Amino acid sequence: KPESDAARFEFKKMYTTARAKLPLKLMGGDAPGEREIAEEQQNIAEMMAAESGDAGAAAAPTANPRGGSGARAPIVATDGRGGARGGAGGGPVTDPKLDPKVRARVARARSIRMYVSDGSFDTSPIVAATAAPEPAEMWFAQMQLWAQSDIVDAIAAFNNDAVANVTDTDPYVEHSPVKRLERVKVWGYMAKNFIPFPPVGDANEMRLSFTGKVSDEQFDVVRVTVTVIIDQREVLRFMDRLMRQNFYNCVHMEYGVVDRTTAEIDGYAYGTAPVVRLTLDLEAYYARKAYQELMPPDVQTLLGVTPQG
Repeated sequence: KPESDAARFEFKKMYTTARAKLPLKLMGGDAPGEREIAEEQQNIAEMMAAESGDAGAAAAPTANPRGGSGARAPIVATDGRGGARGGAGGGPVTDPKLDPKVRARVARARSIRMYVSDGSFDTSPIVAATAAPEPAEMWFAQMQLWAQSDIVDAIAAFNNDAVANVTDTDPYVEHSPVKRLERVKVWGYMAKNFIPFPPVGDANEMRLSFTGKVSDEQFDVVRVTVTVIIDQREVLRFMDRLMRQNFYNCVHMEYGVVDRTTAEIDGYAYGTAPVVRLTLDLEAYYARKAYQELMPPDVQTLLGVTPQG
């Protein structure tokens, strides 16, 4: 119930900051991109120059990772005599330390606890809007952020517990049971009529719940979908940790194989553990008595309750 436009803009600022911190809580990062691969190309050039004694070679321009117009000749690994390193008869390079993509993938995996990107989370449209957000928009953004924070806190705690006894090295992806957070989708309120939290996307993709629960005078029901890449031996423990984070109930679970070859091509290294892609559909329950006084009147009306205040 903002008292002024200034308060609305202050909420927008605080929401934007809190939303941006979500990936940071996981001590994670995304797969390496073109910049990291280009850096490894330069590192390889410097290494080869040092081995061959040709200091000038390291200063040679590297290939443009994007290719196309302006692309320069790629670095070719050579032995100390200037011959191409590779398979028999001068075939393609097979040494992983001479492959910039492999080097970038390994370096990134060893520098983070898990993979997560900014795109793993939806962002309320109020961030991009130039006008002051309306109270209902602010409320939906806040509800979305609460659920996202719950999931992030549960994953962070689960991984932190698992790596607590790692003492011989800094913990990284190899040691974390949750290897990657692909998606957290906070759909909206389940009520007589579905009430989405923008940007909801295609609500038809939301699976039906076997409970059939909708918001009532006791609890408001919010649907959430979480997709992670996880050590398959830790699936049940992870589900238990999520359920204990807050009032959540799992209404659907599915998991499938992860194509490691494709994952590596995309820059992800999940370590030696057997992993699966796990998708959980959750119902979150919010006690109406605790939250109704905070709700904007428009939201109370959408939920079919008599507005307070």
